[in-house]
Formats: sequence, C-alpha cells, structure tokens
Amino acid sequence: MRKQAFRFEIVFIICIVVATAVTAATAIISLMSCPAHFNTASKKSNIVEYADGWKSSYAFSARLDTSFLDVNELNTDKPFVFTKVLTDVGSEDVLFISSHNLVINVYIDGEPAHITAESGEIKLLDGLENYILVKIPEKAQGKEISLEIFKTRYNVSARIDKMLKGAGSALMRSLIIEGTFPLVVGEFLFFIGIGFVLLGVFVRNKLESYIGNIFFGVFMIFMSFSIVTDTAWAHLMISNPVFMEKALRICHIACIPAFLAFIDSSYETEHYYPLKILAVAVSVGMAAMLVLDIAGVISIISLGYVVHLLVILAGALACVELIMFMVRTKGTGKNNSKLGYSAVFVLFVFIVIDILIYYNRSLSGNEMLMSCFGVLFLTAITIRTRFSEILEMIKLGVQAGKIGEIAFTDANTGIGNAAAFKAKFDDLEANRLNYRYIGIIQFDVNNLKIINDTKGHDAGDLLIKSAASIINSSFGNAGSCYRTGGDEFVAIICNDHAPISCEEAIFKFNRLIDKFNADPNKPFELRIAHGVAYYQNGTNEEISLKEVHKMADERMYSNKKMLKARYAHSAEEAEVR
Repeated sequence: MRKQAFRFEIVFIICIVVATAVTAATAIISLMSCPAHFNTASKKSNIVEYADGWKSSYAFSARLDTSFLDVNELNTDKPFVFTKVLTDVGSEDVLFISSHNLVINVYIDGEPAHITAESGEIKLLDGLENYILVKIPEKAQGKEISLEIFKTRYNVSARIDKMLKGAGSALMRSLIIEGTFPLVVGEFLFFIGIGFVLLGVFVRNKLESYIGNIFFGVFMIFMSFSIVTDTAWAHLMISNPVFMEKALRICHIACIPAFLAFIDSSYETEHYYPLKILAVAVSVGMAAMLVLDIAGVISIISLGYVVHLLVILAGALACVELIMFMVRTKGTGKNNSKLGYSAVFVLFVFIVIDILIYYNRSLSGNEMLMSCFGVLFLTAITIRTRFSEILEMIKLGVQAGKIGEIAFTDANTGIGNAAAFKAKFDDLEANRLNYRYIGIIQFDVNNLKIINDTKGHDAGDLLIKSAASIINSSFGNAGSCYRTGGDEFVAIICNDHAPISCEEAIFKFNRLIDKFNADPNKPFELRIAHGVAYYQNGTNEEISLKEVHKMADERMYSNKKMLKARYAHSAEEAEVR
C-alpha cells in the first residue's frame, strides 16, 4: 500500500509539473514574440488600428468599432456597405477584423477578397464570433476596399470589435499575446485534467473520491478545449468559423454533466437525484442535438442561448444544493468541504459574468476570462483536497509498512482484520469532531458452529467467505469493512450522509442475502445479524465511539434473536449465544 500511495502521488505531481512547465514555456515564448505596440500615428508601427475613416453607402463617415451598434439600418436582408481607400500598403500587410453576430464580405477594387461562407455560399450564420484575416495585395495601394456587413438572425448585439492592419506575422503574434492567458489556462487545465483522470483510474477504491477525480478531470479537459477554442488565434488557425463555433458549443454542453457528476460524487448535498437527473438529461439532450445537427434539422450554433441557460441552470442547481446542505448542517463539516463549496460558488458567479459579457460588450472582458479565474480557483482547491487524501493514504501506507501489510488483512476473507479495525477505530475516536456522522455497523454470522460440526470446516470457511463478500459488496464502497472475530464483522461509514449511505447499503445487503438463499444449489442457508448506531457531531458529540459501538452490538444482538426465532430449523439453531 505504501508503494502504491507513493506511485499515485508521483503520477499526480508529474502531471502538475508538466502542466506548469508547458504553460510557462508558452507564456515566455509568447511574450518574447510580442510585436511593437499599436501606434496609429506612426507609419513605422508593425500594426495600426484601421477602424477610422470609413464611408458608408449613405455618404457619412464612421469609425467601425463597437459604436457600430447604433446603426439601425443593419439587418439580415441586405448588406450595409462601407468603403475606404487603401494607403500605406506593405508587402506583407493583412487586414484583421473581429466581429460578433455579423457576416462580413470583403472586396478590394470590386474583387472578392474574403466571403464569409459555408460550402462556397453566402449564408447568414447564427451568432458567430467571426474572425477574418484578409491578405492585401501590394498593388492595391490607392484602390478601394469595401465591406458588406450583414446582421445575422441571432437576436443579440451585433458589433465589430476590432480592425487592425499590418504584417501578417506580427498580427498573429499580437493575437497570441492577446490570448496568452486563456491559452496558458487551457493548457494547464488540460494536463491537470489528464492527471485527475489517471489518478482516479489508478487509485480506484484506494481513495474515497476516485470517481470525483475522474469526473473533475473530464470537466477540466472539456473546459480547457472551451477556453482555447474561444480565442481569436485558434479561430484563425482552423479558419473554419462554423466548425469552431460548433466545437465550442459541444465543449460547453459536455462540461455540464461532468461538472454535475463531480459535485454529486465529491461534495455532500441535500439531495442526490436532482443533480443526477439534470446530468443525464443534458447528456441525452447533447446526443439529440448532435443527431439533429448532423441531419441538418437544426444547427448547434443557433442553440447558443440554450447552452448558456443550461450552464446557468446547472450552476444554480449545484449552488442551491450546497447552500441547502450548509444551512441544514449549520456549517458543520470538514474545512476542505467548506473551501470546496466556496470555490463552486465563485466559479458559478464568474461564469455568469462571462455570459453577461458575451451578450453585452459594454462590459469589458476577454475570451472567457472570468471563467478562467473561476476554474483555476476550483482547481486549486480540488488539488489541495486531493493531496490531503493522498497524504492520508500515504500515512496509512507507512503505518502498514511498519507492521506489515499482512498484519492488517484477514487471510481468509481479504478484508481488514481486528488490528486494522483497532487502528481505524482509535484514529476516529481521536478525530471524531472532524466528521458530521460516523456510522458503526456490527455483524454476526449465524450457525457457524453448527455448519462446522455438520458439514465440516471447509463449509464453515465458505460460510465466512460468503458473508464477508456480501458485507464488503454492500458496505465497502461507502466505508470500510473488517473481520473482528470468528463470525463477527464490523463496517464503518464516515461521511456527512452516513445514515443515507447506510440505508442504501443495508438494502443491498438484504437483497444479496435473499439472492444467495434463493439459489436451489446453495451449500447452506446464510443469515447475518446486524445492528447500526451513529455518532453525530453537534448532537451526541460527548458520546465516545466505544459507546456507539456498544449500542450497535446491542442492536445486532436483538436482530440476531429475531432471525433465530424466524428462521431456526432446530432447537440448536434457535439458541442465541
């Protein structure tokens, strides 16, 4: 266990180091490649702003930037035409235009230089972030450049965000610099996401939160794609706005079920099912959207507002669930959980701010800038929590190494033995105030002596192994199971919803026993008595775990008498020892 613990920690640390190194290198290279600052007054500048001096088809001059929103004539039926005479054309000059919810066609001296199109046809595409890079021929000096501008059908603000002219290489470098932060964050999240997925797969049942690790890793991978895909340089590198917008929508949708599953598996909430239902519904909805998009019935791009509504609904539901739980528990619980709750709240608020920026550019902002900060905060808190669990696992591994792994394992059943139970019990007794609930379930297998006497010790061993398998299958995922005597077992569940987890485990426990006994070829009839008792922080915190264990044992004894009375086939079987 010690070697496994260190191996998992090393894998995780390597992922973090690689992520940090790659993102740092990206940032350094970008900064070293930074071109000269924009200078509209100097002809020697690499890049100049090109929004001034345009004339409209109605003979008025305009600056083509965000103020262009006020032009009421802009519509989806006919273009609004702006023209300008090209001057100071360099040998490598290109024109860069970034716009939102616009279709822009560019002509130089009446010849098409760029047509925003799909499959060669001019189409009014819905709600695109459109980035255009047009090569200006050197012979175009003194010729007229004209823009045909349409508003798309998507009912949000239409605007030209930026117009720049200059050498193509300098423009591309400037766009990379502009998108350095989202690019670096995207790369970092991708590698950390891979690390979390690998950690979750490798540790499996070694950590309680291994499923949460996997879902969080998947969430970060999709979020990293969303962040990088939303940058201008990524659009220009792919040069297919329709593909890029569809990829962005798909990544946004895919983030939602992964995020909800992460919250459901990593944080305690008041109810389990709302998060599960929404995660499944979004997954099914995403599949339906993809099918409809492939069939040509509807474009995922036109469903951008639906995606944003789903994001807000998912975040709001997660926050409401966490708030309800915190109110009910009056803020009790582990400090790591409280930090995690705050990180989820911060992420949700920042995502809403980004959505507001998307629909209203009167707010200043960059591509998913606030979401980047929110995800980084959540990532930092989650890494901190996971490292705490890994270090705890290493601590247990060191303890096992000192005594020997075999000393903590029952040779006959493969689960924890009495020594392992004592170590766990003593640790919980000393730290019980860190837990809201600690559930102790005491078990006793009926008729071991009778089966040993009548069917032999091999049958007795099979009885104990069968009982251990059912107990571990039922309670092992929720807690820890131990064999503490010949026919005695104990399970311990420590989480904020231990009573609920225990009820679900008992239901599965009874069902597995019934299934075993329903087999006509069963070697014997299996009956396992059980009793449950709980320690609750804030209610009976003055009670020791030893007293809780005693209550569980007394309730098990009562259950044993009931089972004996109901299922005994002889006076010997009915005897309660």
